[in-house]
Amino acid sequence: MATYEFKKIRSSNELPSLYGLVAHLPESDLPPRFPVAFSCREFEVRMMDLLRFDIHDIFRLADQQGETVGCVYSYDYRIYDGHCKISFCFSPKVGIQDAQRFLMEFSSYMFCEYPLVKLFFEASILDKSSLSLCQAAGFYLECTLKEYHFRNNEYVDWCICGKERSHA
Repeated sequence: MATYEFKKIRSSNELPSLYGLVAHLPESDLPPRFPVAFSCREFEVRMMDLLRFDIHDIFRLADQQGETVGCVYSYDYRIYDGHCKISFCFSPKVGIQDAQRFLMEFSSYMFCEYPLVKLFFEASILDKSSLSLCQAAGFYLECTLKEYHFRNNEYVDWCICGKERSHA
């Protein structure tokens, strides 16, 4: 396994590194809640708003050269029922085992830091690599919403996976 730095993003000056990770992705492939932006500055401004009001925790994964090769984050944190959603974005440079390890670390962090009952992950049925990665990290398929997500001019099924504190 490669050596990576996995650390929480705490200030706006750390956000430009995330822009390089997602700038090339089409809108339909962006992780949930990530803004469409046409410049690094626009991305930074929009992400700051999201960090204030929607995204709860975000961790950056950097390789030995300091290049951002992934991120894992939480959003829709609801204290009243102990539920929270997570998502991630990894560069193809990150191996499956490393990505799985970081998802498991992030899940453990969330359950240790917050009074959560359950974490959720959502993805298109077409995103088989993300779904299998989540299942390998201890998430299980909760349900499939038929023709829920519009992608590439067609409606595709949407999967919701969950992980309970008792299985963390």
